Amino acid sequence: MTYDANEYDLALTYYKKALDIDQNTLNLNQSGIAVDYNSIGLVYKKQKRYREALEMYEKSLEIRLKIFPYNHSSISTSYNNIAMIYSAQRNYTKAIEHLQKTLEIQLNSLPPHHPSLAITYQNLSMAYDRRHQMKQALDYMKKAHQIDVKTLPTDDPKLVQDEEWITEVEKRLLEMES
Repeated sequence: MTYDANEYDLALTYYKKALDIDQNTLNLNQSGIAVDYNSIGLVYKKQKRYREALEMYEKSLEIRLKIFPYNHSSISTSYNNIAMIYSAQRNYTKAIEHLQKTLEIQLNSLPPHHPSLAITYQNLSMAYDRRHQMKQALDYMKKAHQIDVKTLPTDDPKLVQDEEWITEVEKRLLEMES
């Protein structure tokens, strides 16, 4: 689904109004404010306004860290969103740092074969690949694939994509070692 600039601007207007309402209610809704910041960050990300998106995601995370236990899925989501911004900015070191925090929370709060874990493993694989750390890229992609094999139908095209990626990374790893 694609949107034009006017739709993003309209979404920003409404999310900012929601934020204003949440910030000015008598019973300050911290969770709602965190969601508002996150939603504004999502729009900025779609607009490729990464600095502003990062600022919104960090505000959302700051609130979530105060009101939720550390293993809460909202905190994991915040770390993941921040990682995706760093990845878009090609700051893969920071992306990996935040993806590792995402993974830590997911490993402590999700079942071992949850699809979200596969996505995080795949994101880590991509980030390590961009840093030319093929061994780590391969290890994480294999973990993602193990989950995908257990959770996706056998004819799902993602399984083929996983296998192709693993083969490509193995090939590059061998080239680096020789």
